[in-house]
Amino acid sequence: MNREENENAYVPSKYSIAYNIYSRSEIRSVVPVLRSVARSCHIAFRYPVYKVLKAIAKIFLMNEIESIFFAYMIKETNWDIKDRLITQNSEQVRDVVCISSDQPEYKNLILYLMLVTYSLKFFLNEHSEHLLEEATRICPGFKTIFENWAKKNSNLTKRINPKTLNKVYQDLYLRIRHEEPDFSLLVDSILQISPAYNPEKPNKPSKDDKKEDKAERN
Repeated sequence: MNREENENAYVPSKYSIAYNIYSRSEIRSVVPVLRSVARSCHIAFRYPVYKVLKAIAKIFLMNEIESIFFAYMIKETNWDIKDRLITQNSEQVRDVVCISSDQPEYKNLILYLMLVTYSLKFFLNEHSEHLLEEATRICPGFKTIFENWAKKNSNLTKRINPKTLNKVYQDLYLRIRHEEPDFSLLVDSILQISPAYNPEKPNKPSKDDKKEDKAERN
């Protein structure tokens, strides 16, 4: 390869590299928490909540410690997808799991999960600007929406302490160890292959998705 070809060669961004590594390995560590959190969603029978959760976790590179904080935030905000800041801005949100749905409630769900997830990344990490860029690709006005939402919910992070997170962790894994068949997750799976959500053609699972599903079963 000559110098000119070398200069024009595609060089993946640091985020792209991190995303690929995360999707191949680290996502597995947060899957149990995401499954448990999905069980608590009151609209899981209408939308593929678990699939959306996994997509959001990948976009924001959520690690295992952050997933505990995430569970705490979900519990404290109680799936408040009807927050005025969310309902007034969700129209600009793009889908994250290739589901053909223009339902405002579904877009509210995506924006709500993005706000919760980015808030924990912002709170627990020294740098999160690269993730903000990715969030803006999905929701162009995300930065302003997040700043307003964070001010409104600033008391949540102030109440965080090791004992609180440990209690959340214990509760989560107690439920995970005593898992029973979850009909909301069964509905989630049905929604993923439903013609109503995939009118053009059914989505074939990617190699990474197949590996994740296999890892979850093992």
